[in-house]
Amino acid sequence: TTYGVLETLAGDLACLLDSNHPESCHPGFLLHDSPREAEMSETLFWALLRIAKDHNNVSCQYVVTTSTEASSEFEDFVRVRLHSREKEGFLFKKRIGMEARPLDI
Repeated sequence: TTYGVLETLAGDLACLLDSNHPESCHPGFLLHDSPREAEMSETLFWALLRIAKDHNNVSCQYVVTTSTEASSEFEDFVRVRLHSREKEGFLFKKRIGMEARPLDI
């Protein structure tokens, strides 16, 4: 599993870096949901994202969702922190499709 995730993240970064070239067909936008969760070490995960961070002259957008807390090095790149403790932490500030109803027995 780790190699599969590593392969995917490396592919993401290659596409994003390539998207800066005029002959590239890549739109320069990627959304990656939970790429690290239990599949790879945090050290490797952050090392890969550091490549994207250090190439800040590349015009692309890489959206990564993860439950792993970002280190201070990446703090300027964090756009939203979500949680499920109360509705203010929800993406849409309310539960969607999860209305509380009594169980019919």
